[in-house]
Parts: sequence; structure tokens; C-alpha cells
Amino acid sequence: MLDLSSNSRIPTNGDFTDRMVKQISQTLEEKSLRLFAVEFSLDGMPDFHDTFRAQQGAFEKSIQSYNALVELQKQDSRLWLHAISSLPTAT
Repeated sequence: MLDLSSNSRIPTNGDFTDRMVKQISQTLEEKSLRLFAVEFSLDGMPDFHDTFRAQQGAFEKSIQSYNALVELQKQDSRLWLHAISSLPTAT
């Protein structure tokens, strides 16, 4: 059984906004959950991110998902949002 009584963190690329919001909303119904952090993986500025992900519009999808979760966060302060970035270095 999944123990949600502690802090939970999940990484995401930001695809599937509606599915993500629905699932996180359901997860936040668990009253014993203390913290639920969503970490958006961004690979750089929009053009680089889209090229790196080989998906035109990937950066914008991530931003749309982030904004949707900001609205959910207004209803439940246990939801934390983070953006993480791992930029490749030139060799």
C-alpha cells in the first residue's frame, strides 16, 4: 500500500496537463499527505528545450501544466511546485 503520510515528490516533463491535474487533485484528497511536490524538468530556454526534447511546443506544454497546478496550489498549500534544469555543458 502506498504511504502518503510523508512528503512526496514527483518529476514531470509537463505533458498531459489535464491528466496530471486530475491525478494530483485526487492525490490531495488524502488528508494524511503532508507535502506533495511536483518538479518540472526544464532543459533550458524554449527553443533549446524543444530541440532537446525533440518536440515542438514541449516548453509551452510545461508552462501550461505549471500554470494549471498554480491554480490548484491556491486551493491546497501542501502542493509545492519546482522547476529543475540540467543544462548540458559544452565539451
